[in-house]
Amino acid sequence: MGRDRISELPDALLLKILSFLPTNIVVATSVLSKQWRSLWKLVPNLEFDSEDYESEHYTFSEIVCKSFNSHKAPVLESFRLQFGSEELNFVDIGLWVGIAFSRHLRELVLDFYPAGQETFTFPSSLCTCNTLETLKLVLCILVDISSPVVMKSLRTLHLEFVTYKDESSIRNLLSGCPGLEELRLYRGDDSDMKVFTIEVPSLQRLTVHDNNNGPEFLGYLINAPSLKYLLIEELGCPEFCLNAPELMEAYIGDVTSITNDKFLGSLTSVKRLLLNFSPLKITYPTGSIFYQLISLEMYTREAEWWNLLTLMLENSPKLQALKLTDRSLNFHKNGVVGGKWNEPKYVPECLLSHLETFVWRRFDWGREEEKEIATYILKNARLLKKATFSTNPIDSEEHNKLKERRKGQNTFEPDENMEIGIGWSLFSHKAPVLESFHVKFSDKSDVRRACDDIDIGIWTGIAFERHVRELVLDLGLKRKWNEPKNVPECLLSQLKMFVRTSYHWESEVEKEVATYILKNARQLKNLLSLLTTMEQRSRNLGFVKADMMNQLPEALILRILSFLPTKTVITTSVLSKQWRSLWKLVPNLEFDSEDYESEHHTFSENVCKFFLSHKAPVLESLHLKFRSHEVSPVDIGLWVGIAFARHLRELVLHCLPQQERFTFPSSLCTCNTLETLKLKSFLVDIPSPVLMKSLKTLHLEFLEFTDDESICNLLSGCPILEDLVMDRTGTYDDVVTFTISVPSLQRLWIRENSHGEGTRGYMINVPSLKLLEIEGLKGFDLCLNAPELVEAYLFDGSYIITEKFLGSLKAAKHLSLDLSPPLEVTFQITYPIVSIFYQLVSLEIGTRKAEWWNLLTLMLDNSPKLQVLKLIDEYLNFNKKDGLVCGKWNEPKYVPKCLLSHLETFAWTRYSWEREEEKEVATYILKNARRLKKATFSTNPIESKELNKISELPEELLLKILSLLPTKTVISTSVLSKRWRSLWKLVPKLEFDSQDRRTAENVGRSLLLHKAPVLESLHLTGLCDDIDVGLWAGIAFARNVREFVLQVWIPFSIPVTFPSSLFYCDTLETLKLKNPPIEIDVPSKVSMKSLRTLHLEYVTYKDDDSICNLLSGCPNLEDLLVHRGYPNNVMNFVIVVPSLKRLSIKDFTGGRNGGYVINAPSLKYLQIERLTGYELCPIEDAPELVEANIRNVSNIVNEKILGSLKSAKRLSLDLSPLEIKCPAGAIFYQLVCLEMYTHKAKWWNLLTIMLDSSPKLQVLKLIDQNQDSSKDGVVGGKWKEPKRVPECLLSHLETFVWTRYDWRREEEKVVAKYILRNARRLNKATFSTRPIESKKKLEMLNEMNGVVKASYSCHLVGKDRISELPEELLLKILSLLPTKTVITTSVLSKRWRSLWKMVHKLKFESDKLAKFSENVGKFLLSYKAPVLESLHIKVTDKTENRCGINVGVWLGIAVVRHVRELVLGLSIKKSVRFPSSVFFCDTLETLKLKYSIIVDVPSPVCMKSLRTLHLHTVGFKDYESIRNLIAGCPNLEDLAIHRARGSRNRKVVLTVVIAAPYLKRLSIDGKIGGLAEGGYVINAPSLEYLKIRGIYNCGCCLIENAPVLVEATISNVSYILNEKILGSLKSAKRLSLDISPLEIKCHTGAIFYRLVYLEMHTCEAEWWNLLTIMLDSSPKLQVLKLIDHYQDVSTDDVVSWRWNEPKYVPECLLSHLETFVWIRYDWEREEEKEVATYILNNARLLKKATFSTNPIESKEKLEMLNEFTRMKASNSCHAPCI
Repeated sequence: MGRDRISELPDALLLKILSFLPTNIVVATSVLSKQWRSLWKLVPNLEFDSEDYESEHYTFSEIVCKSFNSHKAPVLESFRLQFGSEELNFVDIGLWVGIAFSRHLRELVLDFYPAGQETFTFPSSLCTCNTLETLKLVLCILVDISSPVVMKSLRTLHLEFVTYKDESSIRNLLSGCPGLEELRLYRGDDSDMKVFTIEVPSLQRLTVHDNNNGPEFLGYLINAPSLKYLLIEELGCPEFCLNAPELMEAYIGDVTSITNDKFLGSLTSVKRLLLNFSPLKITYPTGSIFYQLISLEMYTREAEWWNLLTLMLENSPKLQALKLTDRSLNFHKNGVVGGKWNEPKYVPECLLSHLETFVWRRFDWGREEEKEIATYILKNARLLKKATFSTNPIDSEEHNKLKERRKGQNTFEPDENMEIGIGWSLFSHKAPVLESFHVKFSDKSDVRRACDDIDIGIWTGIAFERHVRELVLDLGLKRKWNEPKNVPECLLSQLKMFVRTSYHWESEVEKEVATYILKNARQLKNLLSLLTTMEQRSRNLGFVKADMMNQLPEALILRILSFLPTKTVITTSVLSKQWRSLWKLVPNLEFDSEDYESEHHTFSENVCKFFLSHKAPVLESLHLKFRSHEVSPVDIGLWVGIAFARHLRELVLHCLPQQERFTFPSSLCTCNTLETLKLKSFLVDIPSPVLMKSLKTLHLEFLEFTDDESICNLLSGCPILEDLVMDRTGTYDDVVTFTISVPSLQRLWIRENSHGEGTRGYMINVPSLKLLEIEGLKGFDLCLNAPELVEAYLFDGSYIITEKFLGSLKAAKHLSLDLSPPLEVTFQITYPIVSIFYQLVSLEIGTRKAEWWNLLTLMLDNSPKLQVLKLIDEYLNFNKKDGLVCGKWNEPKYVPKCLLSHLETFAWTRYSWEREEEKEVATYILKNARRLKKATFSTNPIESKELNKISELPEELLLKILSLLPTKTVISTSVLSKRWRSLWKLVPKLEFDSQDRRTAENVGRSLLLHKAPVLESLHLTGLCDDIDVGLWAGIAFARNVREFVLQVWIPFSIPVTFPSSLFYCDTLETLKLKNPPIEIDVPSKVSMKSLRTLHLEYVTYKDDDSICNLLSGCPNLEDLLVHRGYPNNVMNFVIVVPSLKRLSIKDFTGGRNGGYVINAPSLKYLQIERLTGYELCPIEDAPELVEANIRNVSNIVNEKILGSLKSAKRLSLDLSPLEIKCPAGAIFYQLVCLEMYTHKAKWWNLLTIMLDSSPKLQVLKLIDQNQDSSKDGVVGGKWKEPKRVPECLLSHLETFVWTRYDWRREEEKVVAKYILRNARRLNKATFSTRPIESKKKLEMLNEMNGVVKASYSCHLVGKDRISELPEELLLKILSLLPTKTVITTSVLSKRWRSLWKMVHKLKFESDKLAKFSENVGKFLLSYKAPVLESLHIKVTDKTENRCGINVGVWLGIAVVRHVRELVLGLSIKKSVRFPSSVFFCDTLETLKLKYSIIVDVPSPVCMKSLRTLHLHTVGFKDYESIRNLIAGCPNLEDLAIHRARGSRNRKVVLTVVIAAPYLKRLSIDGKIGGLAEGGYVINAPSLEYLKIRGIYNCGCCLIENAPVLVEATISNVSYILNEKILGSLKSAKRLSLDISPLEIKCHTGAIFYRLVYLEMHTCEAEWWNLLTIMLDSSPKLQVLKLIDHYQDVSTDDVVSWRWNEPKYVPECLLSHLETFVWIRYDWEREEEKEVATYILNNARLLKKATFSTNPIESKEKLEMLNEFTRMKASNSCHAPCI
């Protein structure tokens, strides 16, 4: 028998035939013959439907997996998958798609039909295939694409009844398809979408089927410039915006509720159009002409469909084919609710000149409307060649009527159809020009009564269309005439003569018709009217037509005049009577003094006259331009007042420069209707707030302001201001700080070139600002708050001393900077610290300034999303020789994020390749910008002479080197050169860490681009979706992966079933799965012949069979690690692997009646931990076991857990004999080393068993794991000594070690003595115990040595004494030592190695930052103490300015360690911003910051535990920072603020408010002056100790509330305007003052009732006046101390004034003062002698007076003492002189 013919066909043809069959049939052909056995594996098309693969033995997923495993086609043309949620999991889908992608898939179809409400999420990671040409998603699929994707080859996309997560998902999907040509959308209920945006430039075919009628869905926004074909089957949304200029065919059906009138207007370019919707449900467009339309099809089943037909006929002048169709088969006359069809007034142009084919399917001649429409079209279609009507059968009677009707239309015989005859005659008339048309009716004619007004209108309309030249109407009846909506073209351009016979001027209709014709006939020259009276019948009247301008409506004329200059407008008054007063109503006025120069009248007089004549009720605009000498302020006020009364909306005042400026007062800011105000060259004086509610635009150009308040009052009165222009060029005024605080402001322009003379800066607070432009800001502070800023342009800004200058722009999206000052100036702008421009996408920087690259580096580091970078040199002729002297550019340590992931466009204008710095900058950007698409340089060509030596290495060596690097770095090498572009794709080892879904998408794209034939290793970690896992695994499977590590986190902890098809991978050698979301489901046996290592860490298993089938399919498995947690679905964990050598089990499930069964004949190393509550854990066969570690195994019923370990040589046991069944008769013949833990109950019983069962034991180690174990810590009875000594003690044991031996416990002593007494061959016994007293330790050693040891060679080893101390005490000792010394103790011994890591106090100091930073970071990272009591860091290095990141690391570790005391002192070149996150540390109790630190606290913080806060010469970002910081410390008790004179990188906070309810100690050291606006305000009800020093020239120092003040020290406080600085201290008991009464305002009436101790310094001028005040105000003063702290002071050092003795002796001197001390008393100064004399004379209760003075001669000293002795008022007073 011969061979069948089909088998003789070529394989290529057979494969082509098979590709048209379903896959299940294709696979079935493998049984035909040997030739067909493998042929199906090469078929390029795969199609799987879960309904076609129902089997009792295999699931749908297993069948598909096996098919993919066997399939070998190198290119997969099509992959179709139809499935439900119950058949497979989503990971399998990802796996299959991943394999298909790796086979260069071209068509992918996914059809998901779940049983319930479940949806399949289609993520962006599946949109990474560059070969995919067709993608079809059907039914319950959720499109979730959070970021743009790239599918370069996609041509066809079908989305049928899928859902979308949000609007950005579909937008991101479509934006990634640059070649998409066909898009099909079928949408159902999708309530999350509001606007469906389709913007695809390449799209050519679009199909939309949408039955979503939800109120939240607004509609579609489609931008498809290349669209050719559009099909809309159903549409229920209100909006449909379409841009398709090249549209050719459109089919629109079932469109309802379209409110956008552009719906039809957007289809004007079509040639063929089908419409099927109701005209009642859409809004018609106006003025939309379908010039290209040649074929129109419409459905007639909608109500009043004829209105839409009329509209289309009128707007389709070139229509050639018209088809009307009624879809309803049984359609009767009353089927559609509708009105009556109104025949158009004018025949559409398409009927007259183009329509050739007319088809009407299912025409219902019984419906009057359809008959009328058919008649109208047949009657007017002049070029009609074919008319086809298909209708339902009709009876003969009605057919005869139809014939009669047609006959009447042709011959006009019946009188009642006379009007039809006239119309038909006109329609049949072919003359292109109608010279004359006469119509006459008698007054009594019945035929005339049968005519309607519309018939007359139609006749005249037809005549007009024929370009009628003579029209005669003789009407016989009085009728009402309806004026046509549109003026006929003949009236506008052709009609030259109009004759009216028998004109009845009494008739209203005739008057209306005549008026209409006369009004609209623009070319009419003669009018002839036959009048009713005899004397007028023979007269011919000629009328002269007025100019066309007069015919325009008055409103339009006024509109035109408003665009002309007012001077020209006024001249129109002479044109005619109509124009005489028209100019008076023009709403826009403009006056320029240069245009009104006259000999007779001044400019002021002319404007006044005009205003008096002007009558417009609303004045839109008033422009006044004048010189100050030409007008008076009164005139300006008059004109503006009149304008305001006319509801003025725009006012422009321009005073031309003169010596004298006009003052613009606040009285002119009172108009509520004013929307625009523009002022030029005025002096603005607004002393109080104004109100202009409607003002939106304000221009202030060349203005001078009287003070700061004027500008503040002006702007504060504009609540809705949007545009502000400030041009202060050449102005010099008294404004100190220019404050702009306008919440509604959106656009701001500032131009300034005064170099800061007189003006300190700008304070700008504009929360709604979108656009900012600043030019020429030099020498100013600039403080800006603009959180919504979009665009900013900054030019020529230098000497900016506030660091907020750039930091305040961080919300901008577009930024242009030209900031750095010229080189010869030593100051420059202060760059912000940690200001991140998260929104910035476009940056432009000028390169003409010195060291501009520093600003570029700063901006790149802080602009992570930058997409466009432009560098511009404004100088046209800039060369290297004449360039700016520059430093050298330092390349950043870390590549900015924007270069790595976002920068797409780089342009450099006037790039100078000869300058080394510019070459370095350009090279750096090009080298690191991974996503750069376009780089443009305008410069001379550069010759490339670089030779990259590493590129010369062999490719094999390069791949070896790259495989050692992180994958992220490897991929970045693709930008190095053309050779490196694809080299990374061959690297055999890949490792990815997915941080988010965008990263997951990049991982999939990178894997698809990878071309290595064999993938040695693939590590995947991070966050992803379940389908991503399958996708990655599928690609790895296709790449013959050898090592696969998967550690993922799935959102919402969704379990992910690991693809079972990977368990058939023959090349896989290592598989590591980690984390609970991964589930192992292996329903049948698998095959992984090459697998050697398997790690299953905290994965879950579907059932017992899954783990059995998995392990049984690994015949060569050698290393198995199993870590189990919750949930636990496996009862009996069976491990049967003959080849297994290493096994590690860790179980946290707690056990449930099941257990483990281990059968591993080749097992050598075993570790079991935390097995609790299982019935059994037998190790059935492990004859080659070498080492076993069994820990925390309890409540195991089966006793074989120990018995199965008898072949082990080394054994470690941590279990209780009470919790397991010990074996009987099990002999450990191989055991030589035994380690046991002694913290379990009755552990000694297990020890006894093991000693009895281990005859060859050589090493015994006992360990107590509990560090703090008491005597009663273990429940247990008493140890019973074995009856027989174990054989191992008698003949083998050589080493005995007991760690943490407790000699106080009787059982342990008995065990230790027993072993020492019986171990005959013991060589060494080591006991380590907890620290004990020396006496007790000696007692223990004596007791051990007193044991009669069986081995005379045994040496008992002890420990050093300090090491025996408790760890807590050792840490206490170490905390008193320097940290450097503490760290060196790590080399002492093993115990000391890590002890320093637990020390609670650390202190680091250095004067070199570089190495110090590295060391401190290492030490802190190694630190292990859970609580860090204290951390001191002090750095002094003025040469270093890059310390921020190091400080952040140190503080971060400290916060994690719950630091309680933090002291940070930085004395470096550039200040460091202190991290605000530290201000939320709950454990911090003490915080001390010093020197080069910036405190920036923009919002309230919370430090509940903070008690002490010291701020020593640190800087504050702004006023809010210090206030928020103190307010966030509710329990603050000690506060010290030391402020230095304003220095570099520190901003001075003018006013410091201290409000702390629990504050007890406060120290202020100002060291700052010259800030009259600033000061201190203190509100501390619990304050007890106060110290204020170094404050002068401040506005105030107010202590509002301190009722419990005990002690206060006030020194160096001068020129304080507020007098309460002393009055607020009246509750103090002890007071020290070092202030001058000349430099502060002294209090009045403040009584210090509690003051008992007063200390005053006498070095200030007229200090005695303050002393007098204090003595008068301190009635209970007991101790008075006067100090002169200047040691060498002459009598001329202090301005000498005479002291005036008080009139009344203070009460304190009379009744309380007991001690008087004067240090460095100068007895030669008359004032001091007088004060001392006064006090000594009046202090009645004085007990001791002490005077210390400079050395004097004995004679003078004796004289002074005698003088004091005579002055004492108290006899008991003793006055020594020191």
